[in-house]
Amino acid sequence: VVFPASFLVKATSAESGEERGSSASVASTKPATSEVEVRVYDIDRYGLAPLASKALRKEVDGIYHVAISAFGNEYWYDHQINQVDLSQVEFCHGFGPCNTYHLGETSMTCEEFEEWLYSVIKDEYVISKYDCFNHNCHHFANELALKLTDGRSGIPQWCIDHGEKGLEMLPTDRAEVIKNVSNKIARIMMVGWGRYNQQRFTSKAKSEAGKVESSS
Repeated sequence: VVFPASFLVKATSAESGEERGSSASVASTKPATSEVEVRVYDIDRYGLAPLASKALRKEVDGIYHVAISAFGNEYWYDHQINQVDLSQVEFCHGFGPCNTYHLGETSMTCEEFEEWLYSVIKDEYVISKYDCFNHNCHHFANELALKLTDGRSGIPQWCIDHGEKGLEMLPTDRAEVIKNVSNKIARIMMVGWGRYNQQRFTSKAKSEAGKVESSS
């Protein structure tokens, strides 16, 4: 079974009715413009890469998740669009990325970007449309990168190929079985992990708020 590259964390919850970003932050001032950074995480903490290699009949050196950092936030896609305030956590996954790529400065403001993010493309990045190989966190990050850089820079091609070429060594019928099973497992796991991490970030925000109140 091939596990997805974006099921481990979630910072905000549209389904819970909370305002985006509120679960991981208190009010903060965001910069008008920002540097754009691609963050690639190897989230294989359970030795799944060798299993994926056997299933896909090709070398798989990691299970990768890709996110975009801009405006003091990190944005990613698992079962929905998520963001976390990086003034509250250095890395939303609890560990640092294995690779970072700097794409330069965006000409967009945070308000313009998030209006596009949560109005124009929001419905394209939901759990029912998640696909481990052809519509995952890598594709989401690439779309954000291109938007923020006016089409100048996407994420590295190897990140896109990691999913899109994942089934290339398999016969068509076997590839279809692997794809279907992987997507079913991915969608279940992402929802569960998303709810867990929503609670984790909310608890952290409350704890930080309590420390501020007690010290004042």
